[in-house]
Amino acid sequence: MRNMLKTLWLAAIRTSRSVWLSPRRVAAFCISIYQATLSPDHGPLRHKYPYGYCKHEPSCSVYAKERILCKGLCLGLLFALWRIARCNPWSKPSEGKLRKLAKEEVAKDE
Repeated sequence: MRNMLKTLWLAAIRTSRSVWLSPRRVAAFCISIYQATLSPDHGPLRHKYPYGYCKHEPSCSVYAKERILCKGLCLGLLFALWRIARCNPWSKPSEGKLRKLAKEEVAKDE
């Protein structure tokens, strides 16, 4: 009897965890579809922008996907929206992107 209750309890925990994580996974899947089809950094247009289109490193879609999977749907969307709101012509590019571009230029010159 006790083993059966333990088995049922563990099954309930696994089911509730998968239900709890499913909105994150659906949002991450939607971002993956965007990256594969429309994204200028990851999709079929990436060859037109050899240095990347996004001024941030990692790109906004990768950052949004990471934050949603790590922090949850609501908080991850807030982080992603804040990042996208800062992506305008008057903002500075991220330090990581500048370092990456500088290393590429140095490697190209050598």
